[in-house]
Amino acid sequence: MAAFVLPCALFTACGGDDDDEPQKTDVNKPTQEEKITKQRVDIPVDNNFIPDASYIQKEWSGEYQGWDAVQKKNTTIRRKLTLNPNGTYKNIIAGKLIESGKNQFFKFESEGGKYTYNQSTGTVNYTCEYDSVLNYSDQSYTRYSKKHYYSEEKANYSEKAEFSEMQAGKRVWITKDTYLQSLTAQVLELIFSMSVYDPSQNTDQNK
Repeated sequence: MAAFVLPCALFTACGGDDDDEPQKTDVNKPTQEEKITKQRVDIPVDNNFIPDASYIQKEWSGEYQGWDAVQKKNTTIRRKLTLNPNGTYKNIIAGKLIESGKNQFFKFESEGGKYTYNQSTGTVNYTCEYDSVLNYSDQSYTRYSKKHYYSEEKANYSEKAEFSEMQAGKRVWITKDTYLQSLTAQVLELIFSMSVYDPSQNTDQNK
């Protein structure tokens, strides 16, 4: 969603003729570039580290909060991504509305299929074979044969395998959510991290 909002903001800010009076700017207000930089500083990427396939072939999980533009609600999300050595994957997204006051997570989406990993570019390429998505109107699930987005479906998509610097002997996978937007700057993509999944830390079946 953020990818569609940002260009509109940029076009709105563009001037017309060169003779137009320059718009005054608030020197205390951060630019979009500064906001993006500030957001990424919290979990900097180690650009010198490119994992091999065996490094990413694990269960990864992350929890984060963001703004859902469709529901117009602040949402807490849990993602669990499983990359198997045999080239299959499963991606589960569960969540809860922050304002609801309820602690129970429920599954928004469950997808699976096959993947390949290009170590030279550090890119995971997914081929989605099924995608089960929650229908908010009646709380049922609709099954698709491709990855389902708000306005389109895709059989193939990719994700960068970017990792943080080593801290306490561990790295986290730094990635983004293209559905939700940051709570602090709703025109930005939401950056979050995933760690190796530890089932002992959470018993929620939807995670």
